Amino acid sequence: MPKFERVVLLSDSIRGHYHQSLGVAEWLERLGGVHVEPFINVPKFDGLAKLRMKYTAGKLKTGSAKYAAKWLAASGFQVSSESFGRGTLFISAGSSPAPFCLALAKATGNKAAVIMTPSVLGTKPFDFAIIPEHDKHDPNDRNIITTLGAPNHIYTPELVKTAGMFFADRDFGQKVVAVLVGGSDANYKPSPEWARDTLGQLNYIESF
Repeated sequence: MPKFERVVLLSDSIRGHYHQSLGVAEWLERLGGVHVEPFINVPKFDGLAKLRMKYTAGKLKTGSAKYAAKWLAASGFQVSSESFGRGTLFISAGSSPAPFCLALAKATGNKAAVIMTPSVLGTKPFDFAIIPEHDKHDPNDRNIITTLGAPNHIYTPELVKTAGMFFADRDFGQKVVAVLVGGSDANYKPSPEWARDTLGQLNYIESF
């Protein structure tokens, strides 16, 4: 893997995508010493403008650096691609920011990484695609980086150590099981009923 000096995150303001991108970026910062830039929000489109952007974004798969720069300008993207030097890795999660991630990488001669599989573009045009193993993908794709689950920035050694110190004096018996549960999004909200059912299943498993 090439050496990066900085990571630039592209955001569509969806919290789940934000947490996945930040999780990957923070591990790169921790392990590789790269500088993580603040999130850059991408433009939002509706109606015919959204359809037009999807169609033109599809051409980024094989488009040149010149086409990528023109596409960014036509999209109304306010961030100049000239402000990013070599050694930059652009990261996005979700379908909306993916074209901007790829276009910026092409226009600046840098690298692009996508989290999950974006519609229209897919994963092949990107230098790296970070995909949970439960999502189906071609095992022959050499740009795929498989993760056990969806990335997040909750689990870090520092947080685990802090939590361990907090619970150290509490008597939980001989076995302790920790479960990380995600929050609400636009399509789903954990309910009290879901919590009771899930905890009941965990208690059942622990009894064996």
